[in-house]
Amino acid sequence: MRLVWLFGLFLVVVAVTASAMTLDDALALFAGGADPLISYSDEGKAQLEGAIAAFEAAIGVPSDFDHNSESAYMSLPIPEGKKDLVNKLAQCYYVLGDVFTPDRSEVKGVFVRGKLWGLKSLRTDPAFVTTEKEKGFVEAVNQETDVAALYWTCADWGRVDQYDKMAAIEHNDPPKLLALIERVLEVDDSYMVYGAYRVLAGFWGGFPKIPFIKYRQDLPRVLSYICHVVNAPDYCGDAICDPAAHCDEYLENRRTFVSYYLLPEREWQEAANVLNEIISAEVGDKYPLYNAFAQQEAQKLLVEVQKHL
Repeated sequence: MRLVWLFGLFLVVVAVTASAMTLDDALALFAGGADPLISYSDEGKAQLEGAIAAFEAAIGVPSDFDHNSESAYMSLPIPEGKKDLVNKLAQCYYVLGDVFTPDRSEVKGVFVRGKLWGLKSLRTDPAFVTTEKEKGFVEAVNQETDVAALYWTCADWGRVDQYDKMAAIEHNDPPKLLALIERVLEVDDSYMVYGAYRVLAGFWGGFPKIPFIKYRQDLPRVLSYICHVVNAPDYCGDAICDPAAHCDEYLENRRTFVSYYLLPEREWQEAANVLNEIISAEVGDKYPLYNAFAQQEAQKLLVEVQKHL
């Protein structure tokens, strides 16, 4: 019954255009509890942009707001009880950049906005600000309990660093990102369909193979995280994925397995098998956006994998 109700809601939400988006309409996009209930299409992008406008209006973002200025975000007063809308903005900008912004010249700026909204959410808590000033960012993160703020700050910030790796090293970002996502694991590992395991797999799989440094590619560690969200007995041994993690239903799990473990290990045939599974799977009603997106990305990866078969 719940899936039927969600699907009905999804159909209603799809009919709402960006120009007519109210705050209630925007919140309805997230009624599924994880990814926004929008389609992977131009209409879905318009809805997402409409939601961003609705959330920003609801927290009082002025028309002349400088979206590229960290001080503008940090000085903006957030109405009491609307911190969750700030987290939604960090999530929306992540999705906008990840799924709907193919232009590399624009995408970093989208993730920067998401990162700054995430930091704004964290810093709306006076205790976080005090700890950050006295003991540093990592210590502040280690006492934070807002899992959404932690997760989306990490997600957006990590993507920003992909486009400016030298700055990431200069600012000592890796331990900050690791602290954010490991804190998510401690507070609520089920958040975003057990997303912390995917993020940690990507974190340790995304570094180059440089020996004798702390932050380098670590494929056994990648596997230790990804086995929480994939059914892969040949690789995970007796580890059985908890059905609550939506191992097979959420296609991003298997795409992460391919991208950050099978491809670096040059397991070309198994990578092709998993990619074909993703492509042939049902998108379903529960994760319409990211399952469709995962299928497109799988098709791209399969073209490259087939060159090695």
